[in-house]
Amino acid sequence: MSLLVTPGYAPRRRAYSLDTKPTSPHAYDDEFDVSSLDAKWTRTTTLSFDDSTAIDPYSGFTSGHRSSINSYRKSWYMWQPSNTTFARVYQSVTLPTDCFVWARFSFNCRYSAVVNNDASVSIGFHANAAGVPSANDNVYLYLNEADTDVVQVQAGRTTGGADSSTVTKDVGPQSVGTDSLSQVACYVGIQKISTTWNYWVGWPNGHWIFCASQTQASTMAFLALTFLNGSTASPGNMIIGCDFVRFLSGRYLP
Repeated sequence: MSLLVTPGYAPRRRAYSLDTKPTSPHAYDDEFDVSSLDAKWTRTTTLSFDDSTAIDPYSGFTSGHRSSINSYRKSWYMWQPSNTTFARVYQSVTLPTDCFVWARFSFNCRYSAVVNNDASVSIGFHANAAGVPSANDNVYLYLNEADTDVVQVQAGRTTGGADSSTVTKDVGPQSVGTDSLSQVACYVGIQKISTTWNYWVGWPNGHWIFCASQTQASTMAFLALTFLNGSTASPGNMIIGCDFVRFLSGRYLP
């Protein structure tokens, strides 16, 4: 019997699951299944981090990003960001010519009203800007980049400080007051093919949607996860999560 297997994953006689842990994790992978953040990650924000106050879905606050690893939700990195100020974790990377990075995200949203940039969560690659991720040269894919009363996927690039060729997709939810408001997609993936970047969004059944393809020739030095809230309204600051980050060399789609 011949089995087609994604590199780094054990052969299985049952259907392959996108949640299956790789048998040989890449150095850039993280399953967030321990109680502390791996030393390869660096946290950054213009505000502050609050590691002592518990995440609370009914708490509205404007200072201190709250987070929990492998506790609030087992084997997840959970965030309750402060209002209007982003939080980011990043690690240094050296990318091959072709590669694929992907993550499983979750986020909360309000059915009655969505505020601009609320519960936004993304994965991206950044060039080096004096030892930190560049805001001027990067590629990114948001599972949620909320506009007023809209929850949506957004793929884009920034080149020389210009945010260009941004592609927005209502792949699941459309707008407040519709039954499709809850996002059904949970996987985000960025495929690098030389200097071309392809953006994918996936579902638990293994279904992937191709969102866009863009060119960005900068040398990317960092892999980053970004979290952002835009409201403290009832019931409280939205909660965002990352189940894992995984990296594959080559031209593969899990």
